[in-house]
Amino acid sequence: MKSARVIVGCMEDAGRSIPVVALSLATPREAQEVASLVLRCQNGSRPFSSGPAVYVGDTQIRVTVLEKDACYVEIDARKDPRHLTSAYYVMALVPRQTAELFLKLFELTGHYVLTVAISENPALEMLDLVKYVIYRKKL
Repeated sequence: MKSARVIVGCMEDAGRSIPVVALSLATPREAQEVASLVLRCQNGSRPFSSGPAVYVGDTQIRVTVLEKDACYVEIDARKDPRHLTSAYYVMALVPRQTAELFLKLFELTGHYVLTVAISENPALEMLDLVKYVIYRKKL
């Protein structure tokens, strides 16, 4: 499975800015493979029986911002938090200014969306996890 490029930023939804972490892949097939794997790991619930497949309350997929001179974003998906091995793991360098803006928007909204993207275009129809926790570590 190909490794994704991690993108942090925001998207507009109903006139509001929503912070987003996206796993960007080159093709729809690669994005669907990663989305399927992440969906198998997540333990959130789908609050609406009809409409888009949005999941909330997941605690299995950890998103961490590691800060030093530069910022890194780490995404660690485990099928069971007691396991030492990740089902999917990626870490990428993110521009400091972009990470800081994302974190400020997250603090204002109290949530963010974790999704996949195809060539940097979010594909919420494949993966739409509303997350409420972001971990931060100083290196």
